[in-house]
Amino acid sequence: VYSASFSSDDQLIATASWDHSVRLWNAQTGNELRTLKGHTIWVNSVCFSPGNTRLASARCDKTIRLWDLRHLHQVGMCLIRDRALTESSNELRRSHQHPRRVLIGSAGA
Repeated sequence: VYSASFSSDDQLIATASWDHSVRLWNAQTGNELRTLKGHTIWVNSVCFSPGNTRLASARCDKTIRLWDLRHLHQVGMCLIRDRALTESSNELRRSHQHPRRVLIGSAGA
């Protein structure tokens, strides 16, 4: 596990892993609920949307993937064209859910 994020209601934990996966865990029991696969290289950052209905994950393959947590599948992916996601700058900082779209920002040192 490279990093972890708690949902705003403290019911779920999402982990970003070296095995290219994102895993969802029950925060109360510690049981794994689901493994989300899609990244082609290790994942090092995850971020829940404010309503806990979406999860964003990122890594230096220059992709950010968006997951629907109600249906547990990937609903979007964007390719970062600049150097926003590199070895030293690859962390998702915040996700904001607009009524019709999700806004995601990434930043790093």
